[in-house]
Amino acid sequence: MSEVDQFIEALERLHGVGINPADPVLMQVTLTRLLLKEGREDLARIVSEGADRTSASLAQYEEATRKRTEATLSVAGEWCATQIREAGEAASAALHETIEADLRRADRARVTTVVAAMIGVTAAICAAMPTLLPLLDRLW
Repeated sequence: MSEVDQFIEALERLHGVGINPADPVLMQVTLTRLLLKEGREDLARIVSEGADRTSASLAQYEEATRKRTEATLSVAGEWCATQIREAGEAASAALHETIEADLRRADRARVTTVVAAMIGVTAAICAAMPTLLPLLDRLW
């Protein structure tokens, strides 16, 4: 049974009205149904194309976001590396200054020790002179 026959039967059953299959009202119904079908197909195509464009845009956005994140992480990594390097350099400089100061103090202590030893030896020689001079006189 065709669609038109189904409409005619429905009109007779629901409204008790018989209608000729060539009636312009049925032609309008058929035309309307065809236009609606075409409109649904167009809408489905448009929605599908929109979904495809949206998917493509999301993929591009995801890629751009990934690249931006990588760049941000790279910059952050470089910043961290710079901070660590600068902190290491500062710690190294402070340690170097401490070692240099300790070396200067040690050198002063060494010089003081040598001078004290020389003074001690000199004092010992001076103290022994009264005993050594008579011996030296005999040797010469």
